[in-house]
Amino acid sequence: MRTGNFKKALSGLLDRSFLEMTNPQTPRAKSQRYRVTRKGLEMVEKSRKRKAKGK
Repeated sequence: MRTGNFKKALSGLLDRSFLEMTNPQTPRAKSQRYRVTRKGLEMVEKSRKRKAKGK
């Protein structure tokens, strides 16, 4: 079972295209998984660079 906060965070990441469903035809499937998109990886990399600059 997923919490409301988890669902909100997941929904936001999907809406911004940082994540994508592995099986978009059946979004409620038990076997549904998510993968990070290229856009999501770029966002993570930018965040890491900013964090490293701050040290």
